[in-house]
Amino acid sequence: MSGKPNSEDRKLIRSHVMRGKNRRASRVSPNRSSSWVTHDSPEPTQGKDQLYYVPNDLYMFQFAEEVDAASRAMLFEFYGVIKDTMYPIDWCLSFDVSKTTWFYWLLSDAAFLHSILFTVSLLHDSIEGKTSRRTSFHVWKTLNLLNRNISDKDLALADSTTATVVSMCMVSEVFGDRNGAAAHVRGMRRIVELRGGIESFRHNLQLKVKICR
Repeated sequence: MSGKPNSEDRKLIRSHVMRGKNRRASRVSPNRSSSWVTHDSPEPTQGKDQLYYVPNDLYMFQFAEEVDAASRAMLFEFYGVIKDTMYPIDWCLSFDVSKTTWFYWLLSDAAFLHSILFTVSLLHDSIEGKTSRRTSFHVWKTLNLLNRNISDKDLALADSTTATVVSMCMVSEVFGDRNGAAAHVRGMRRIVELRGGIESFRHNLQLKVKICR
């Protein structure tokens, strides 16, 4: 097994994304929403007993960079739907949660954060058949911040930098950008060499497995 997604994998990823979109779109009918506004809306309550609705738990976190509501929804979509489809290895192995820092990197490394947002946005574009400004923005931010990290002696060989390169490599492969994937593989190989080999990632089994793929 090469671990590389083929055309059927890409169709599966897109179907999962569309399933999530359709589910969200069918939650509330326009008529019902209108009736709440015009007839059923209670007066807003004040004080400590007032409840505030948030769409998902990711609205409670402060990420490495400020992101809008649409980006938070995209992060939820990635971790709730897309991730397991793109990385099926996570179904097969049991990982020590205390040693999986992928979510922490969203809070601490802006390059990794934007690489995930780029992944989700590009999947949306593939469904809609066009490249959006949001996708162009996130790929630009990812590459800009990744180059900045690589130029920083404290971040050049960091796990989060490696994970960002892995993410970009996977996306390039999924969407058939062979040249881009090859460039990211060369960069990833160089990081591994400078760290002294693949065993330097033994503390993070998930990252080690993804590098080896």
